[in-house]
Formats: sequence, C-alpha cells, structure tokens
Amino acid sequence: MNNRIELMRVVVPPEASGQRLGEFLRRRGLSRTLINRLKNTEGILVNGQVRWTIDPVFAGEEVVLLLEDEPSSFVQPEPIPITVVYEDDDVLAVNKPAGLIVHPARGYRNGTLANAVAYHLQQQGLEVPVRPVHRLDMETSGLVLFAKNPWAHNVMSLQLERRLLRREYIAVVSGHLWPEDGQVNAPIRRVPNHPVKHEVGEGGRPALTYYRVVRKLKDADLVELKLDTGRTHQIRVHMAYLGHPLLGDQLYGGPTDRIQRQALHAFRLRFRRPRDGEEITLEAPLPQDMADLIAQLEPEGQG
Repeated sequence: MNNRIELMRVVVPPEASGQRLGEFLRRRGLSRTLINRLKNTEGILVNGQVRWTIDPVFAGEEVVLLLEDEPSSFVQPEPIPITVVYEDDDVLAVNKPAGLIVHPARGYRNGTLANAVAYHLQQQGLEVPVRPVHRLDMETSGLVLFAKNPWAHNVMSLQLERRLLRREYIAVVSGHLWPEDGQVNAPIRRVPNHPVKHEVGEGGRPALTYYRVVRKLKDADLVELKLDTGRTHQIRVHMAYLGHPLLGDQLYGGPTDRIQRQALHAFRLRFRRPRDGEEITLEAPLPQDMADLIAQLEPEGQG
C-alpha cells in the first residue's frame, strides 16, 4: 500500500477568502501537475472533506493535502554509511565524500549516494523514490540536498530556479587569481565528440560564477565560489577558462601531483525550509585530503 504523506496543513487567511481552491494552492507554490495528482487521488481536503479545485475556500477553513507516494523501484537501498547534516519531514542534506556518485547512471547502478539515502529513508519506514534537488560531480565533496516527497521536490526546485537555494564552494586553484574578487560570466557548452568535457564557447548555456580569494598559498589560491547558475562542471570550466584550473582536476588541466581529485568542496548551502519558509544555513567541514593539501601549500612562516 502506498504511503499517504501530509504535504501541507494551512488555515485560509482572510485575504484569500473566496479564491478558488486551485488558485489558492498555486499561490502557495504548488505546480499544476502536483495539484492534479492530489485531485486525482482525493488528496485535497477542506475541513476534513474532499473538495474540488474549482470550489471556493473561505477564511478560517483548514486545507490539508495528502499525497500517495509511489514505492521506489529504481534505486536499491544499500547500507552505505552517510553523514546527515540536516533532516526534517521534507528534506535531507548529506555531506557527500569524494569518489561517490550521487545517483545511479550508466556503469554505476549500485554503490551510489542515492542507494545510501534510499536505505536511510527505508529505516524510517519510507519506501519512496530518492529525489536529489541538485547534484555534485563524483569527485567533488560536500553538501547535497534531497527531497523526501514530490511536493518538497517541487518547492526546492523552484527555489533553485529562483536563486533562493544558494550553493557555496571552496576550491584550491593553480596560480594566483587577479582580480582577487570577481565573476566569470561565460556560456558553457559540451566539447564536440567528447563524452563528458565542457568548455566556454558560443552557443553554450549562460553561466555565472562569483569568486573570492580567501588565502594566498604557494603557487595556488584558496577560493570561495558562489554559483548563480548550475551548469555541468561550471566551476571547473570557469576556473580553467581563467587559466587557473583546480588542483587535481586532470580533465581541465589541473596539476595532480598533490591531490588525486579536483580540490572542490561544497561547504555551504542556504535555502528556505519548505513548510514554513525559515531560512536554513548548513555547512560541511573541509575533508581531510583538502585540509592536508592546504597545509602543504601554506607559505613559509604561516599555517
């Protein structure tokens, strides 16, 4: 039997009195697709009674949304240890180690972060699909956010689209950036005839990255970066475009003698909690390999 998840419970405020139920729900961030799914499963209740989306709602009435979630059939739960940074009824944030792919793909059907999250949810009695809100490259470490139900995924996807979900990274790049505080606004496209590599070039999708040097190292910079867009390999491509590829990033020309993966970590995540809009800020400490790298590159007399 499918789970019935309570997605929302809200009292109609005076200013919304007289609105059609469908309009009332859309103004609270629900997509038409999700509203239709709720309607078709009799999951929209007003004062405990099933109601249609064309019906009006009135001040003081209580609207409750109940969604039937489908069992997960495409991600096998696996008891892989994960570090949970934050969790509530709607979202789950995990600190992903480098070397772990986020979601099953060709050649990686098992042993992924999604398999681990599926197991974590299963232990809570939730047989639901795993829904990453965003992703990280396999060799990038740091915070990844998952939604635990379709409504939360819809809300968080809209936050991502509207720049309300903010992702911040820390990286070690080769050489010294100048200016030390700036932005890269350059479109990114696939490299023709290459399976994974991307590049800056005409016809690419718009991409904007903000960066700030936080510490000068020996022949390298420690840099904080913020994404305004979320293109594949965006930070790696933009830093290489400036002539300062990430250390360890062999694909984009970074030196690999000190670290064996791109020195990139998603250390901070900001978003609004789906249920009440409270702003949440999460942080994940630097992994040991990056901390060791920075220590090795400290100029003499520092550290």
